[in-house]
Amino acid sequence: PWRFALTQKTLARLAENPISDYQYAYQLPNDCVRVLSAGVNVKSSGLNYKIVGQKLYSNAASVVLNYIRRPEENTFPPFFVDALVGKLAAEFCLPLTESTTRTDYVKKMSETSIATARLVDSQQNVNSSFQDFSLIEVRG
Repeated sequence: PWRFALTQKTLARLAENPISDYQYAYQLPNDCVRVLSAGVNVKSSGLNYKIVGQKLYSNAASVVLNYIRRPEENTFPPFFVDALVGKLAAEFCLPLTESTTRTDYVKKMSETSIATARLVDSQQNVNSSFQDFSLIEVRG
């Protein structure tokens, strides 16, 4: 999950409730590509839920969703654009040039640009700490 595509949203509860297993239904956002986690109030994880179609079912009266959205192309960061251009060049190289050596070279360059983009993207995140871990709590 690229950091620039991550977002959070408080979901709107639907009037129609699920038939079984959960009390409430929520509409997933239109730009939702993949749900990463859901939580309650200010915490966006730890909630028990189920995705059914374009709805999220849960027993929580309110839900905060952490998900990957479909960003607009003009919001792509430069490091991602470079990786995307490299990947597209690698995909189109063989059909356009019919040269396997050139294709191999472009694929290697593409892999390098993707690795660089992942590195830059990962550096934009704070390392996560352990949460609710009994061994740490025992140590006081």
